[in-house]
Amino acid sequence: MENIVIRAQVAKQLRKIVDLESDERSYISLLETQTSSVQCYSQHAAFQRSHNIQDERSSLYSVRVRIFNYASTLLNLLKVLQNFDPELTKEYRALMVDNMKLRHNQLLREAASGYYNNSNGTGGDTAVSMEHVQKNLRLATRIREAFELPDDD
Repeated sequence: MENIVIRAQVAKQLRKIVDLESDERSYISLLETQTSSVQCYSQHAAFQRSHNIQDERSSLYSVRVRIFNYASTLLNLLKVLQNFDPELTKEYRALMVDNMKLRHNQLLREAASGYYNNSNGTGGDTAVSMEHVQKNLRLATRIREAFELPDDD
């Protein structure tokens, strides 16, 4: 009976992650649209839009944190499920680690390229942009530690 409950919890966490990944893709698409449209506006309008972009980046970051939290919960559930179904646990864990490794590398790439540091060409607020870079680096570190990813990736 406990096995069934744990499996249901695992499925629930996976659904949450999939839903949030869809949200993440929507935010990225919105950011790309806003970033390109900023370049078409006057300086005043571009300034206003750049603040909207910062808000969207904050929302994207919060979605990424929620994905990390659900994935961490799932990792803990898989440790319990290990006692009942080692093969299934191994498959789920491998998928989860691969997924989080991709996220970790994406965060590092964005930070390294200065994606949030005035990449939209509007000359926005550098301090706010650097805050996003630092948040991404901290989240990448949390992912690496929680999912035991190697430092050199």
